Amino acid sequence: MAEMTEADLRETAAGRIVVKPGCNMKEPHPLLADPAEAEALKARLDDLHQAKIRLAMAGARSLHFPWATSPSGNPFTGRYLGQPWSIAGIETCEERSADGHALSERGGNGWGSPMTRIDEYQLRCEQLFVAGGNGAVRRAAQAGLDELGPSPDLYCWLALGHAAEDDDEHDDSAEEAFRAGLALDGDHLGLLAGYAELCLRADSFEYPGRAARAVALSTRLKQLAPQSAEADRLAAAERWARRGYWDDLRMRAAAAAVAGRDTEAQARALTVDLRHGDEAATRDMNLEDRDAVVRAATLKALSGPWNAPVRFLGRHRTTVWALSGILCFLTNTVLRQTGVVDSFSAWGFLWALPVLVVDRRFAAIRRQAQAQHIATLETALGERS
Repeated sequence: MAEMTEADLRETAAGRIVVKPGCNMKEPHPLLADPAEAEALKARLDDLHQAKIRLAMAGARSLHFPWATSPSGNPFTGRYLGQPWSIAGIETCEERSADGHALSERGGNGWGSPMTRIDEYQLRCEQLFVAGGNGAVRRAAQAGLDELGPSPDLYCWLALGHAAEDDDEHDDSAEEAFRAGLALDGDHLGLLAGYAELCLRADSFEYPGRAARAVALSTRLKQLAPQSAEADRLAAAERWARRGYWDDLRMRAAAAAVAGRDTEAQARALTVDLRHGDEAATRDMNLEDRDAVVRAATLKALSGPWNAPVRFLGRHRTTVWALSGILCFLTNTVLRQTGVVDSFSAWGFLWALPVLVVDRRFAAIRRQAQAQHIATLETALGERS
């Protein structure tokens, strides 16, 4: 938190608005005394922080100011890894929003100006992208292109919706969209940065032409806007392309740790919902709120006495994983010392099976709830526009 505060000070002194968490969950406070209530509060604060980010991004885009999320360019990286969020280069937005009204309360693009159809489609794509709905982003961008005709901004969103899938077929479609957008506007920073990232991650043996284009795209972007958020994002992508084997291992470990914390938070929120009763937990649920949808789905799937062991293991996942690891090691040691096996045996790892099953079950519920949330959000955004 100290690093985030320092980064906040530096960015603010540079004339930028910083959007970061407003509550330090690591400091003792009466609101955080009960662990289950603290986890439920954390889920609500996460959703609030995402809403702040979306509002700031929408404001920056409507005023044509550059903006940045986390150093990696992934809207969720800063949320999970504690990196500061910044909306770069917005010197005048604080003055324009001095009356304290939120963007969504003012109408239009946030400051009274009428929002165009292309603004509406871009905002829809943005919200769906932040929610993780890559397919929904592609559908929204394509709908905008069909209605409004060729647009470099919409081609950029279409390409990003494909590129985020990290799949060969989608990469081909992303490249087509990037090229179509750049044919309309060869100096579009978002298209240059996105296309360069796509080329940087391309396999130089399977796609030598695509991989080679990264240099020219990167050079062009740095010539046009060396200090832009897109240039920073590209620099992060270039560092990622130079990563080594150990960097990959650390990234996988970080992803596993995030998934583990999600499972524990999900199980503790379930305990709170069961304590308050099924109806209280789902009565005022907002179907456009991802965390609320996940909680409702978890409550529906894991309530009942027969799921008590699953809930217990989920709440105490870290401790149970540590105990199962110790038991696996001791069991294998005993089996080898008694001559039952000559080396480590699969039988010794059976202690980890229950925890693996619990992890997969909670993760499956999150995936199903995520799909439901995105479908609901996509429908709602389509109806509003």
